[in-house]
This record gives sequence, C-alpha cells and structure tokens, in this order.
Amino acid sequence: NRKRRTAIKYIKDVIEQMTDVADTGKESTGITQEILWAHIFGNTIADSTWLMQRSFSPGRWAVGYPMLYVLYRVLNEVRVRNILELGMGQTTKMISQYVDGSGVNPFHAIVEHDAAWIDFFKRGFLLSTKSRIVHLEQVTETFKSCAVCRYSGFSMLKDRTYDLVVVDGPHGSDGYSRIDVLDLIPANLASDFVIIFDDCERAGERNTVREALQKCAVNGIACVHGSYDGQRRVKVIASESLRFVASL
Repeated sequence: NRKRRTAIKYIKDVIEQMTDVADTGKESTGITQEILWAHIFGNTIADSTWLMQRSFSPGRWAVGYPMLYVLYRVLNEVRVRNILELGMGQTTKMISQYVDGSGVNPFHAIVEHDAAWIDFFKRGFLLSTKSRIVHLEQVTETFKSCAVCRYSGFSMLKDRTYDLVVVDGPHGSDGYSRIDVLDLIPANLASDFVIIFDDCERAGERNTVREALQKCAVNGIACVHGSYDGQRRVKVIASESLRFVASL
C-alpha cells in the first residue's frame, strides 16, 4: 500500500509538472504573439491621417495589440458610420479620434457601467464632443441557467442599426459573457456589419460568440468569423460582404 501511494503521488507530481510546463509554454507563445502584433500595429498606423494621438496602454484589463490592430483596420478601411462600443477604454481613444478625423461624421455610443472609471478616463483623454457616453448600471441576470452580468436599460441603444459593435464589457462570467450584443441580432445590425469580441480565450466569451453565430444563422444572416491571438484572443464576426475582416 505504501509503495502504491508513493507511486500515485509520483505520477500526480509528474502530471502537475507537465501541466506547469505546458502553461508556461502557452504563456510564452502569447507574449511572443503580442510583441509581434505590437510591431504590426505600429507599422499599420504609421501613416494614419486621423489617428494623431498614438499613445495606447494595452494589456492587463485593457485590450491587447490584436484588438487595436483589427479595430484600426476596420475603422480605416470599412469606414463605418454607426458604432456601438460596450466598455470604455483603449478602444475608445481610437474610435473617438476616428469620429473627429475620418471625415465620415459617424455616430459613436460608448456604454460603461462604472461612473468612477468614466470620470477618471475623461480626465486623462479629451473625448470627442461627438462621442456619446451612456452610463448603464451593471446587473446580474440568469441566461441559460447561468448568472450573467449585463447592462440595465440596454434596450435604449436599440434605436438604430450598427455597422460596428465592439464588445469589451461588462465584466465576464463563467458560463456566458457580455450577452447584451445578442439583443442586437438581427434587427440592429446593418446589412454590412462587424462585431469584435475581446477576451475570447475565456469560455464565457466563446459561448457568447457561438450564440451570436447561431442567431445569425437562424435569422438568415450570412457571415464569417475569424480569430486574432496574442495574450488574449480576439474574435471577429462580419457580414459576408466584409469577409476580408476575418483574415486581416
């Protein structure tokens, strides 16, 4: 019995060590990819005519370079006109400059639940006067037997169609995350649209992306999807007409 217990402990220790090695390898790969995306992003915005303030602080709770890269390409090349941003942060800095400098005079609504964060952000960044902040409280509801954080009063944003939706809020949940975007499908999506999801290395966000794709299919919306991996995974869903967005 003693030998058996020793052998079992040894096997468990080996498995734990192998798991640690695998996790370390995965983390190293993510860091390497993030550095690569940082270089790609820097080269991409080098000659931008509207992105004048190019100081971003990606990582930690903020988005990473893959998100910044994809977002810039969509703004610069698709020339979107109606933008809904869920969660205020580094993406807001970019979209706000697009609103002022793109020449297309787009609509931009930013949904944020944290009033203190709104005040802090506005002290450090001069937001476009054309960008509209919508402060909605975060509430917990049940979705498919899972507790999910969502925005209270989100229906007030369903007064138009959007050709770009950026999903980086509210806080994530284990089963499903950031499900408010599902309420926009199909009625509030333009015929040519892009939805960008951050944090899709997490199960909750992946499940919501899956639900969004299923909802598009049920409603006869032809779309494509793709991933951009760094330290985090960014998922993109786009109308068939903008299929290049899934493989920038």
